[in-house]
Amino acid sequence: MKLKERFGKKFLENAYKNTFRIACLEPKLITMNFLRILLCLLLPIGIYAQSDHEKYVEAKLISEVKWMQPGQPFWVALRLQMAPGWHTYWRNPGDAGLPTKIEWDLPDGFSAGEIRWPFPERFANPPLVSYGYTDQVLLLVQLQPPASLQPGTSVPLKARASWLVCKEACFPGSAELILTLPVKATQPELDPHSAKDFTETRQKLPIDDSLWTVSAFQEQNVLTLTVTPPKESKQQVGRLIFCPYEEM
Repeated sequence: MKLKERFGKKFLENAYKNTFRIACLEPKLITMNFLRILLCLLLPIGIYAQSDHEKYVEAKLISEVKWMQPGQPFWVALRLQMAPGWHTYWRNPGDAGLPTKIEWDLPDGFSAGEIRWPFPERFANPPLVSYGYTDQVLLLVQLQPPASLQPGTSVPLKARASWLVCKEACFPGSAELILTLPVKATQPELDPHSAKDFTETRQKLPIDDSLWTVSAFQEQNVLTLTVTPPKESKQQVGRLIFCPYEEM
């Protein structure tokens, strides 16, 4: 896949022009977004061959249930399986990388929620830090079907997934995916082939616990976070990792 096909010719022209203009004329104004673009674009062009990236990531659209019920929301996921040593990126990729994206092409009356991202791994390559996934990840999305669906039919659900997979080098990849599910009037049953993966992924989703308090203090270039559990909490806090949920 050529760079201009993956990112768009105009985007690349502006990225190169703005990145080098700011780097040369106003070094202090360089942002992490420009650095991220620069890091990705300075990789050798030859590594972006379509035949190469396919062996590093296998993408599939899977469902938590065996069928859908008219008007009842259900969960699907983009499953990415990475080759050993390779990783894709979280919603906030950090200092380098690009987040995985899903573009839905759904039948009339369907709607898709936002991606639910499990917490990532931290990849440190000083002075850069990035966040992402190795081995396998499920990116969960809730779909809402219309109440007008007719039991006895089947519905194709289409999506285009795009990602960046990295090791020593990086490859942009994409896939056109389709998942076809039958429609029944009864409550859907869990799909035994995928239910365990959905359960394990939900255990890794960020939670908003208002009983915990977090305070931040910045002195020069050092940010100190203080996390305080509720007094009645019996949870044992082990290793703490700070991952900015939004891009800095």
